[in-house]
Amino acid sequence: MVVIFVKSFTLLNIVMLTILANIRINEPERLQHLKDSVHSFDSVSDNWLVNITGDLRKEAIDFLRQTLGDRATFFDLSQKQDGWLNNAIAMLKFAKYDLILPWNEDHMNVAPQDMYKKIAQDLADSNANYMLTSWWLFGKDRAFFDNLADELDMHRGKYVDTVYMTKAKWHKLLASGYPYFLLSMCGIYRRELFEKMLYQDIRKLPIFFTKILFKVMGFLNIIGIRFNTKRAFDNINKLFFNKLRKYPAYTPFELEKPPTRTDMLPLTIAISKRELFACIDDDLDTTGYALISRGLYKN
Repeated sequence: MVVIFVKSFTLLNIVMLTILANIRINEPERLQHLKDSVHSFDSVSDNWLVNITGDLRKEAIDFLRQTLGDRATFFDLSQKQDGWLNNAIAMLKFAKYDLILPWNEDHMNVAPQDMYKKIAQDLADSNANYMLTSWWLFGKDRAFFDNLADELDMHRGKYVDTVYMTKAKWHKLLASGYPYFLLSMCGIYRRELFEKMLYQDIRKLPIFFTKILFKVMGFLNIIGIRFNTKRAFDNINKLFFNKLRKYPAYTPFELEKPPTRTDMLPLTIAISKRELFACIDDDLDTTGYALISRGLYKN
């Protein structure tokens, strides 16, 4: 009886990741990225939730069935009809674990795969809500946090460090020159936060209103009233309680939160101690960052 109890207790306390793969594959290049990406971290989870749409759906699913086997649950959800957000909500009901990693097929893991169980345990122990998993940019993102470690009251862990990010702390980080989003598609999310974001975004106004706003801003720029339309949109959106939709519902990008989205705070944000994923083909704002640029991926 004691042995059975100990085994059951151990199983109930395993901390792992659920991988949410809600991806559209239309081009052979994207299909190849997907194949290479999944091989880079295929052993980090036994709970892959997979919904593939696009012209090369069958080829992608056949490959993932062969690669992931019974670790994956496959869905047949239309991206055009229901949209990325609705699909993700439906898929999330099958998540086994409290930590969700949305998979971006154009990013590859560059860390030892056995490290992710340890990272997940650190995230669980620190009650972290979110951790950026890519865009390491040779440590540029991390450096902003390290430079303000004392002011942010950073707590050190074995694999991740954490900051209880309040609005005041976030403004300090921005004032130091931090240029990146508050929340990114490339992250590990606590399920409660991830679900909250999905339901918030699904209730936003139709994209029609955003198109009108951008037309007005475009006209103002044409007649000589110059300003940054993206930044202006984020500020105007705050007046609408962030109900304006920047992207169509069939895309995943609404999930990302720009620096102005302080309504999401406070959150416990984790910062990895090393690079985990890296983008295959986008340098972002750092020359030589992408895996292709580094010579680590054949173009």
